[in-house]
Amino acid sequence: MTEHLIEATLLLFVRVSSFVAFLPLFGMKRVPRTVKIGLAVTLTFVWAGAYVPQAALIFASQTKSNWVLYAWLISREATLGASIGWLLGMIFIPMRIAGSYIAQEMGLTIATLTSATGDASSNVLSEILDALTVLVFLAMNGHHLFFLAIHKSFQQFPLGNIWETSHHEFILTSIAQTPAMGVHIAAPVAMLLMASTVALLFIMRQTPQFNLFNFGMPVRLLAGMGALVLFVPDLLFQFTNMLTRWQAFFR
Repeated sequence: MTEHLIEATLLLFVRVSSFVAFLPLFGMKRVPRTVKIGLAVTLTFVWAGAYVPQAALIFASQTKSNWVLYAWLISREATLGASIGWLLGMIFIPMRIAGSYIAQEMGLTIATLTSATGDASSNVLSEILDALTVLVFLAMNGHHLFFLAIHKSFQQFPLGNIWETSHHEFILTSIAQTPAMGVHIAAPVAMLLMASTVALLFIMRQTPQFNLFNFGMPVRLLAGMGALVLFVPDLLFQFTNMLTRWQAFFR
């Protein structure tokens, strides 16, 4: 029986560790590996008492050990944990898309920085929106969503047992609509920047001595900053609505 308990605990650790490796805010390269390993081991001990004995009983009911099947179970747990962590990272993607689109319209894509919520490069505006998004996420107890998601996965996809897929429509729809949601979040600021561009074209039509490249960029930058000050509460409100839908899904 001890051997079966060890096997079940290893499956649990594989799922949790792969989940932590892809988890937003915790799975980045800048987070020390000791922190990731410590978090994975701690979460494994948290759920071991509830789910390891059930999986051990399933293994004990088998007539003989099948290491090929066990290797497949390990790969399945790793894939599931990584998929859940990657799926939770989709919460921050629309705001990044919105920040990148607005920064491109404002001419701020020349300078790049390291993203605060990921390992990819980003721009100054996306960094600001990322920081605000993380603050709102933590203020709404969004970090509880991480633990709720992995907890629900043990109920929906038990260790060492047959899995039944459900609720896939919401997941597929959310992934497919992520780019559209990012554009939708950036739409108010983008429309104001477009209006400023049209106004500049009319001004240059009447006064040819004004050069678009000399006066257009500062005007668009000031218009974009003013639009951000005006519409940032609306951008964060749309993010809170999206986060509320994800919380309702996992509950």
